[in-house]
Amino acid sequence: WARRCVYATGVLLFCFFAVSVTPQDGASASLEELFEASGIVGMSVATVAEGQVQETRHFGVRNAETGVPVDDRTVFEAASLSKPVVAYMTLRLVDRGEFDLDVPLWEHFEYDRLTDDARAREITPRMVLTHTSGLPNWGGTPLVRNFEPGEGWGYSGEGYVFLARALQAKTGERLEELVRREVFDPLGMEQSSFVWRDFYESDSATGHDLIGDPVEKRRPESENAAASLHTTARDYARFLAAVLEGRGLSSEIFEEMLQPAGQVEGWGPDEAAEHLQWGLGWGLQPGGAGTSIWHWGDNGVFRCFVMGSPATREGVVYFTNSQVGLGILEDFLALYSGDTQWSARWLDYARYDDPANQARIQVRRAFVHEGADAGWKTIEEFEAKTGEAADEDEILSLGGFLRDRDMGDRAAVL
Repeated sequence: WARRCVYATGVLLFCFFAVSVTPQDGASASLEELFEASGIVGMSVATVAEGQVQETRHFGVRNAETGVPVDDRTVFEAASLSKPVVAYMTLRLVDRGEFDLDVPLWEHFEYDRLTDDARAREITPRMVLTHTSGLPNWGGTPLVRNFEPGEGWGYSGEGYVFLARALQAKTGERLEELVRREVFDPLGMEQSSFVWRDFYESDSATGHDLIGDPVEKRRPESENAAASLHTTARDYARFLAAVLEGRGLSSEIFEEMLQPAGQVEGWGPDEAAEHLQWGLGWGLQPGGAGTSIWHWGDNGVFRCFVMGSPATREGVVYFTNSQVGLGILEDFLALYSGDTQWSARWLDYARYDDPANQARIQVRRAFVHEGADAGWKTIEEFEAKTGEAADEDEILSLGGFLRDRDMGDRAAVL
């Protein structure tokens, strides 16, 4: 029952097809059923049409231990959905002539993690927003590039960190101050921030691991342009509504944002990647209704997704507080579009209804909550049911999972 799972710190997704804000074929009930079958602890969904938030829906609880329901004020970690917000802010500065997409970041900020890399001094904001900088997703010090700047495609959180440092050096303002002035305040995103705010103590959701147990909440004291945004589904839908109609941007920069600048490479299956491209801050895919934009976020125990069609000005965003939150992605998108879900197939998350994934979760839950004997019994039941033995990689993965939870004694019996 072993199956490959993908876990990452964040990546953009994209597609180009009509987005209907009304779930198809009576999908209002289907959305509820999907949530109930998913194993997700808490979820918020918001839809957009004609420049406005149309509807928000909430499912489950903020924390499995407290049982407080998810509601309109529930704040989630947005993970890599931080990146489109920083990209939009950057484009607003470019529009006003205060920043240039093609002037190397090094001219504004000499990054100490790249001082020994002469070619890194060629990295521009455009390269960061299109993920062609050559920088890794995350790296150490010094940062080691994966390819020459502008000569490939590779998703990079580090690129956004470099961009933010350059923006701060150029403007003399912290990233939080810039984003609040350029994005949060104009769009009425009152519950959004790249750093921890006091009221989050009462409004924030708690993340939950693979087996649905709550984990310690992170409270960022400093901004991470690639990953530290905290927000609500309604706030992020306000942002999506503005982006879809180009609000706050000139028509020229809006059109440039939607132009494909790089073909996606690697990450997921090639047959899905060949349908996907990248623009300025968003993933792109051509389709019957024109260009749609997508982005995906994953901070481990918070997972989320957004999509929208500038042609129809309709879109949808959902946030979860669960490691299994993107296991429903393909079926969730099918509620709002009849097109092939290339983005979900590209990410290749373990599906919520995949028997192998269900077995993995149930075995781990048994080991953690009931002990080693119960865990082995669960393994044996699945092996008898499927006729397949748990392979070595899966046993090693299970052992690592238990040791991470300080259950070395239970891992020792594997």
